[in-house]
Amino acid sequence: MKNINSKYKMYIVLKGFASILFLGSILAIIKGSLPIEPISNTSEVSEGIERNYFRMLTPLLIIPIVEEWIFRKFIPDTFQDIVDRKKIVVFSNLLFAFLHFDWFFISYFINGLIYSWAYEKTNNLMIPIIIHSMWNTFVYLTLETFL
Repeated sequence: MKNINSKYKMYIVLKGFASILFLGSILAIIKGSLPIEPISNTSEVSEGIERNYFRMLTPLLIIPIVEEWIFRKFIPDTFQDIVDRKKIVVFSNLLFAFLHFDWFFISYFINGLIYSWAYEKTNNLMIPIIIHSMWNTFVYLTLETFL
């Protein structure tokens, strides 16, 4: 396995986060324009953080670590000998999306694919964890600022 330099890792983090920002913005506009009452776990998480700032660690740090380990490392690595790597990555991201219990699961699926891309490019789980934490922080700060 080759050693990947820190500049390349930073490039992947920035490219991944920029991709999520861009696609997330488009998907948020689409979701907001649909005549369906929004149901999301994001508002519940924000309410919990408002009551207890120590709860910030869960969505902004602990959940990204756990989710990235499960959906980018454990599931794909466990089943790649049974199912083609690309197929198991897609399945893992579908599972990731559905387990967020949001009717508009496509945004979670796309985010998961970007996290998977970052992991596959670097073979370093810290890279998608950083991107995921950055995204969760961005969402939290956006909700706190504009809602």
